[in-house]
Amino acid sequence: MKPSIYFLGLSLLLFVCSCSSPALITSSWHRRDALPKQYDNVFVAAITHGLDEKQAIENKVQADLQQRGITVEKSIDVFPPKFTRNGAQQQNVQMNQIAATGAKGLLIITMARRDKETRFEALPVWEPTGVDYIVSHPQDFDGFIDQKFDFNGFYKDLDVYVVETRFYDTQTKKLVWGAESKTYAPHNINGLANGYGDRIYSKMLKDGLMLAKN
Repeated sequence: MKPSIYFLGLSLLLFVCSCSSPALITSSWHRRDALPKQYDNVFVAAITHGLDEKQAIENKVQADLQQRGITVEKSIDVFPPKFTRNGAQQQNVQMNQIAATGAKGLLIITMARRDKETRFEALPVWEPTGVDYIVSHPQDFDGFIDQKFDFNGFYKDLDVYVVETRFYDTQTKKLVWGAESKTYAPHNINGLANGYGDRIYSKMLKDGLMLAKN
């Protein structure tokens, strides 16, 4: 059975069924029997909720990898979304079609989910001089004697974007590397994507999956 990639409007779904198998990266996995290769041509596809987000991520990752001397093909250019009167049209894209672009690897970046996370933000101890503040916050002081601010921090709810990244070898059609990343409350999609391609490249180098381009 041939592995297939389904482009549905603004998103992409990947199914690999082979009979033979600003965001910070928080964890990664790599195939133990995969040999390091010089992936000097990579096909990048971002799975997002909107076309603008998809384009921004693919553009940012392309720019990062090109700085490393890697040629990048983007899904939004090679297989642009198609629409009919009834909405998005599904495109069945085979792995060999991606390999035909010259890509040796397929990099899929998925905006997996958006979570809420509570984080403690520590503050240095300080000694306020304003009497009005002391009077209005008596619980923060020890009997109004030394007037030392006793509040050492606060809890803050943050938006957390979880990003899943997968890398496939287009020749073997196997998943060879994967990672999960988190980014906290980015101001926009550009903030999330800034430098992400570079972090992916560096992590794959460290994990022994990527050979540096000379």
